[in-house]
Amino acid sequence: MKGSKPVPSGWVMGINRLFTSARLHQAKGLLFSMRKVQRPTT
Repeated sequence: MKGSKPVPSGWVMGINRLFTSARLHQAKGLLFSMRKVQRPTT
């Protein structure tokens, strides 16, 4: 299409933040599961 304006930096930053937050969430979940496994089941 003609006259397509470049992607705004805010949008890129938002996506970047989303990806980083998702990665953080994944790491947190992994740590939590590891802690669960380490804890002895009674």
